[in-house]
Amino acid sequence: VPKGFQTILTNLLRTWPRLILLVTLTGIPRPVDARSSFTARFADAVAGPGLEQTTRLIFDYFPGDGEAIIGMQGTVVGGMRFADITSVRGQAQLRETGFHIDFSENAIGSHLADTVAVRLLTPAQSLTLELSMTTNVEPSTNVDTPQRAAHRATVTLAIVAPLNVDLEIEPARLYPGESVELLLVADHSSEERGIDSVAVEWPEGVLPVGDPVVSGSGTDRIIEVRQSVRVNRDVSGSLLVEVSASGSGLRASPIAVPALVIAAVPNFEFEAPEDGVRRGETVRLHMYWRNESGVAIATRSLSASAAAGFVQARLVERGGTGGVDLEADEEKGSIEVGVEREGDLAPGEVVAVELEMTPLAPGPFTFTGRFQPADRTMPVPLAISLVKVVAPESELRLAKSLAR
Repeated sequence: VPKGFQTILTNLLRTWPRLILLVTLTGIPRPVDARSSFTARFADAVAGPGLEQTTRLIFDYFPGDGEAIIGMQGTVVGGMRFADITSVRGQAQLRETGFHIDFSENAIGSHLADTVAVRLLTPAQSLTLELSMTTNVEPSTNVDTPQRAAHRATVTLAIVAPLNVDLEIEPARLYPGESVELLLVADHSSEERGIDSVAVEWPEGVLPVGDPVVSGSGTDRIIEVRQSVRVNRDVSGSLLVEVSASGSGLRASPIAVPALVIAAVPNFEFEAPEDGVRRGETVRLHMYWRNESGVAIATRSLSASAAAGFVQARLVERGGTGGVDLEADEEKGSIEVGVEREGDLAPGEVVAVELEMTPLAPGPFTFTGRFQPADRTMPVPLAISLVKVVAPESELRLAKSLAR
């Protein structure tokens, strides 16, 4: 071997163990811990303090390679409790000082977003939430696989003063059974912050009909909302309308609203002879409008009508005061009775009308009572009474004899 080459070979053999060690330390990949993570933020500020509010907590989950996210734990700093919580993706449960969201039945193995609705009574200052995510070591729904807390973070919910808005509703008095258009006027001229919109939630017993008509915007100082509603017949007392404004980072800032008063209406009753009403025979019927409430009812008029089925109608007698009108269409068989009744209908007072008429045909016919309050231009429907008309006795006897 040449002398120079021998020296190179000797040096190479001396360094070979170090080359092997270097390859061992750096040339072979080592397993690294998968790092699942998440981001979280509150989508909206809430109004407070001392107000029940709902906000959205937005999560973005980023599972690491070979991991699956199976849970999220939230703890409120200071020990405050949430009122309710729901998750689009997982099963949410309230805890003593926070919540837990369980994804174990459908573990998250790839990037996913989740929206969590949180309802709470707002505290006096901003709220801090400590979050901790739990993972499995593999994307599996098997809850027996090893679990660990993979990532922690904190988010803060801002508590800001509610928007300063004055609101009025017209009319503030409603009548059971009526259909009426309500006008809500929201005045925020004393509020420097901007308002984008006004939302209304109607109480049970008041059914909105159609879409609201909104005029004005956040740049105006007054926003008007017109909404047609139908009031159920069985409501009474007073009803609260929930109204909120959105804008300046607040999604639903509550607005104080005057209560809607449900006013008393007369009861409408209809009496027919006990031996029945027969086709072609003149019959005497009685109508009553009775105030069975404990307060006076401001009245403009009372009325009742039948759409068809009767001829030769005439007024017999009426109790009480005020004029009575009868409109009858002999061709259609319709009847309209109107009682002018300006003033208060006192508690216990009854207005009665006696009417004679002749039924045209057998069958059930309806009489609908109405009442026009002093503060309305249209009458309010009352009860509907049913009149059952049968065939004459002679026809009934003939039918029985033919059936034998």
